[in-house]
Amino acid sequence: MSLKIEDIRHAYNGKTVLRNINLEVQSGEVICLLGPSGCGKTTLLRLIAGLEELQSGRIQVNEQVFADGHRQMPPEQRGIGFLFQDFALFPHLTVLENTMFGLSSVKARAERRNRALNALQQVDMRDFASVYPHELSGGQQQRVALARALAPNPGIMLLDEPFSSLDARLRVQIRDQTLHVLKSSGVATVMVTHDPEEAMFMGDRIVLMHQGRIIQSGSPVELYSNPINAFVTTFFSDVNVIKGTVHDGRVETDLGVLFARDIEEGGQVEIMFRPEAVQVFQDDPKLQCVAVAAQVQATRLLPGATLVHLRLASAQTENGDIHLHARVPCVFPMPEGAKVYVHVPADQFHIFPAHSSSS
Repeated sequence: MSLKIEDIRHAYNGKTVLRNINLEVQSGEVICLLGPSGCGKTTLLRLIAGLEELQSGRIQVNEQVFADGHRQMPPEQRGIGFLFQDFALFPHLTVLENTMFGLSSVKARAERRNRALNALQQVDMRDFASVYPHELSGGQQQRVALARALAPNPGIMLLDEPFSSLDARLRVQIRDQTLHVLKSSGVATVMVTHDPEEAMFMGDRIVLMHQGRIIQSGSPVELYSNPINAFVTTFFSDVNVIKGTVHDGRVETDLGVLFARDIEEGGQVEIMFRPEAVQVFQDDPKLQCVAVAAQVQATRLLPGATLVHLRLASAQTENGDIHLHARVPCVFPMPEGAKVYVHVPADQFHIFPAHSSSS
């Protein structure tokens, strides 16, 4: 079952919140709508669900039109599962009764019960069928809410920040389980998140939004490795930034000469590269690559990596030095003040016209 969104525009009190949104989602695919608060991603999700009336454009599943300028199919007729941010479980109903609640169209109670139990089995919550929500952990409540949304066998699943209320450690575990369940069901899924790491983990494709527009869409690898502008680059991680000027299609930097043929002669540019792209050597790797000398200013141990603060003497900057961050695997053995050598592979640089951080 495929979801198709065409040329959606939407406004609140004259303020446009969605501009020319086009998107397709196929069966078994997980699409993550990613972006800062207020970019329009939750509004788009509500329009798909039918919780907002579509003002312009069209939403259809397979060949059936759910909404356009002439019709609005009610939410309960769309066959869409919705997992809310706060789970929205009924406190006076048991886990089984909560899961059965979404099966009101099934007349036979025995069938409703069996389908609800099967859905709970999918999320490993069948043994908690007689338990009430207040007796469950946050992660268990999330799984029950997922079971309730999946019990009617929807063709489309919508998830609105489904892990935001969970603590960091539990969030990793629950999102892994959720992805497994969604993939096993084969349902087409659209998930809203503001967390780039979560989008990269969950999404087959990421749709990055800003100010009501889709800025870039593609696989996590595409957006992370080939961002189209500075906004996309900086949204996924911290970056090092150095500045330069284009001459003869090139930019001279303290880290080497870079090609910038698509930028006009004399144009000011921002050169961005991620901390994990910075290679740090204790000795000059003359036979491996061209590297420049740097001094370790500080180190901070992080889970699975060390963040190294570096200072490079610069001939290109006014104050005579460059401060960089490098993220190196495991424990970095060099003390503060130590001399090291730094290299950044040419394909790890992202070069954009200065002040291009918006769409």
